Formats: sequence, C-alpha cells, structure tokens
Amino acid sequence: MEESREMQGNIGTVLLIQNDCESIKQLVLNYHDSIFGMRIIPYMALFCRSFQEYVDTELISSEVDEEIYDLRNSIKIYSERYGKNIKRFIAVDEEQDEEYKNQLKFDFLKKMNAHYNLGMYFTKDKKIIGNTQLIESMLRLHGLSKQKQQQKCQLLGNHLASVIGSVSNGLESSLPVPQIAVEGQLPKFFYDDINTNKSNFFNSYLEKDENLFLLHMLCNINFVKYVLCPLLAKDNLWIFRIKYIAIYHAYVGIVKIKSYMKNNRAEKSDLWSEADCVIEEGKNIFVSRFRNCMMHYNLNKDNEFSISENNFSWDRPFFGLIEECFDGMPYRDYVERLEKFGDVIEEFITKQFDFEQIHLKEF
Repeated sequence: MEESREMQGNIGTVLLIQNDCESIKQLVLNYHDSIFGMRIIPYMALFCRSFQEYVDTELISSEVDEEIYDLRNSIKIYSERYGKNIKRFIAVDEEQDEEYKNQLKFDFLKKMNAHYNLGMYFTKDKKIIGNTQLIESMLRLHGLSKQKQQQKCQLLGNHLASVIGSVSNGLESSLPVPQIAVEGQLPKFFYDDINTNKSNFFNSYLEKDENLFLLHMLCNINFVKYVLCPLLAKDNLWIFRIKYIAIYHAYVGIVKIKSYMKNNRAEKSDLWSEADCVIEEGKNIFVSRFRNCMMHYNLNKDNEFSISENNFSWDRPFFGLIEECFDGMPYRDYVERLEKFGDVIEEFITKQFDFEQIHLKEF
C-alpha cells in the first residue's frame, strides 16, 4: 500500500513537470519579443534547474550552469538578507550610472546628473513590467556592449530552450502530451527613462536602495500578472505556480524591508504601518508545506505521498494538494484568495511611487 502511495506521488510529480514544460515551450514557440525574451529567461531557468535537481542528472552544460543557477535564484532573491540584496541592487545602479554618465560629451553635464541611468518598461496602462537594472542584475550584463548583451541573452535562451525541448521529447515517449493553448497576444510595450539620483518618481521618504528594492519587486509581480497570465488559460497550473512564487517573494520582500526599517530607521517605520496588515494577511496564505511543493518538484516527502487518500484525486488541480494543505479549502477558493492578496501587494507597492511622473514613449 505504501509503495502504491509513493508511486502516486511520483506519477503526480511527473505530470506536473510535463504540464510546466509544455506551457513554457508554447510560450517560447509562439511569442518573439526582446523584452519578453529577457524577462522570461529566469522562469525558464527556474524550470530547468528544478527539473535537474528532481532527476539528479546533469542536463545543463557546465559552462552555463552557474549562470542558470543565479538566474533561478534571481526570482527568489527577496528571500535573502535585505543587506545583501541592497548591496547588489546599488552596485548595479552605480554601474549603470557610471556607464551612462561617461557617454556624456561634456564633463560639466556629468556633475549635473543630466543623464538617465534606469530604463523602465510598461504596458499602455502604466503597469511597470521590467527595468534595465533588474534585467542587468538577473542576466549579469554589465560591461557588455549591446551586441554582446544580445548574444548572451540569445545563448542562454537557446540553451534553456534546448533543455526544455529535451525534457518534452523524453516525457512524450511515455506520456500523452497535454494540450496547452496560448490564448492572448503580448501587450504593446512602452518605456520611460529616469535618473535614480534625482527622480520625483521615487518615494522621497524612502532611500534610493529601498525604492529600487520595491521597484524590482513590483516589476516581477506585474510581469507575471499583466504579461504571462493573459497568454495561457486561467486554470493552467504553471501559471498558478509562478504567480504563487512571484507573490510569495514580493510578500517576503515587504517583510524584509519592514524589519530593516524597524531596526535601522525607526523614525520612518511608522510611515510604513500599512505594511503590517499585508504581513499579517500573508502569514495565513503561505504555509511551508505547500510552499515547498511550489518551489520544488516533488509531491513525496521522506518517500511518502504528501496528499492523503481523503484529499487525493487525479481530477483535482495539483491532485488535491491545496485541499490537503489548507484544511479542505477548494482550489478555486485558494486561487481567488491568492490573487486578491497579490492585488493588495501590487497596490501597496504601486502607491510608493508617483506614476504621474511617467511619460510613456513608444519604441
């Protein structure tokens, strides 16, 4: 009986892997845009690295494995120590500031901050879905010419797509391929540029590092919500997984920055009192047992299936995992709860910036 239960967990895990694999594959095959391509690479890396860990077999070539490891972790970066994150973000800001400052013809202009050092990408509704510093931090593009940056992104994308294709072909030989339909079009992207040293777009009550930290979080959750989610069916399980991951890490980021303010900038901590409600609500949504299954591919723990017989069903999304982890709460109810919480986080972070200062420009 125990062996049968363990086998159910193994089969369920493989079916979830196949669904995620085919979902990413359809996105890569059907949507070709440079901004979309750069932003989806970390999610491709997340799948490839997680699958490689599950099968315990080297699928990623050694020369790019370290970069792919960093790419996957870039999605989870807000779980790290706040100070470590800030050092990384400020280093990229300083690098881009120096790079664009040096492009000015006259030295007196450099002292005036008469340059831009942060490019931001938006939908037509001013939903920010990416920025140049976040992309440079994720893909480690500093110091490369535009041509070299494009070549590196193409190399990484091609390598990850090759791994995804191999996984798809391997599973196809044993399992029927799920039909993943793409449903929407990529939104038209716009841009605007600012100087992070003097921008009225930033929250004047926060330090530059805090503004950058929040901005990068907002880009991540908005990219998932406003770009990726409309492209696949609402009940697609890969979409749910990355939506969960994006919202969870934004929540963790808010917890980190609130704690940092309390310990290091107590005089301004009260200005962020609204964050307390967000933090309390998140405690009931993110339970460790379910979170582990979203972050990694394995429905078994200690060789035992994580879903009880009472909650297990092949016909349920994630085979009853949500019902198991949330006291019988139906999948649809949990999705609604998660999405509403994601909306709360998005609204909270968005209010930290002055989007009236943004003037959209077409590419």
